[in-house]
Amino acid sequence: MCDRSAMTLPTLARLRPGVPTGTNPTELAPDLVVAVLSAINGGDAKAACRAAASWCTLNHLHTAACDQANAVWFTLGVRVFGPNPPMIHPNDGRANFNALCYRITEYETGTRLLHANSLDLAIEPYVRAAIRFDPIAALSVATVWRGNPNIMREAVRINGLALQYDGVHNDIGIVGDAVRQNPMALQYTGFRLTNIWVCRLAVELDGLALEHVGGNIQALDYNVPLTAVKQNGLALRYVTHMYKGNSDMSYLIMGEAIKQNGNALQYASMERKNNMGFVWQAVKNKGRALRWAPESLKNNREIVMAAVSNDASALEFASLELQVDDAIRRTAAAQLRYDAPA
Repeated sequence: MCDRSAMTLPTLARLRPGVPTGTNPTELAPDLVVAVLSAINGGDAKAACRAAASWCTLNHLHTAACDQANAVWFTLGVRVFGPNPPMIHPNDGRANFNALCYRITEYETGTRLLHANSLDLAIEPYVRAAIRFDPIAALSVATVWRGNPNIMREAVRINGLALQYDGVHNDIGIVGDAVRQNPMALQYTGFRLTNIWVCRLAVELDGLALEHVGGNIQALDYNVPLTAVKQNGLALRYVTHMYKGNSDMSYLIMGEAIKQNGNALQYASMERKNNMGFVWQAVKNKGRALRWAPESLKNNREIVMAAVSNDASALEFASLELQVDDAIRRTAAAQLRYDAPA
């Protein structure tokens, strides 16, 4: 006689339709376990839940087996949800397993939220589901999971600002994923002070992330501030003072800034603001940048003409004398579009 304890679990081949007539449904229960555990190998509890539901509806024998496998369902609950899953239906293993599965959906959709005293904080599938809905809210209470690289990687790929809860530290892969999702996540990593690559990545995507780049990084690689102002001229506000002097590199960075956005003129050095050619480039790009020009250039006919040619409303920043100049007023009037949105 064969020793049943030495037998291995049946293969998934029995999942196919057409199980021989006369098979005892209870003997199929191990196949249910195999199907669910195979689905959870990838760490996806939701896939395991789907596998169980699919297995139970495959044919009438599987349905009968699922109805009669009460203990198996409790075992599966432990295997999928951890050693201490909630006992929502303590007397009905299948109903309890289904309720555990449905709770994943509740967390994913935000109909159920994690809170500081929730026992669900110990259950990885629920934490991951809550993160898929709102990574920052979930990690604000799921403190024990902040040091889990897989959890943090999932979180920052959904919202890079979840990096503020990173307990892994020094994982450049997680930081890179966070910055790609939201360049402003740079503020939450020490790499902003030491790693040129991650700083450059951030400012390539959003020049204003330069606010969070350490001055030493800018000093080490001028391409970081240069890249930032090319992406968003207003990043000139965060360029270190060493690049707002009279050097060729300073002129290049400030020039690229106003080329991208003339309003960057407000953050340029006084030497540049008093340079007629520099201001002319700025107002040609954004007429209302005239407001940042010195009074002497607000009274310069060529500068004001360039400004109102770009934006009629720039006339308000011209000197009183040029505001009533007929040619300038005609040029401004020609730019007015009464159908333009506010």
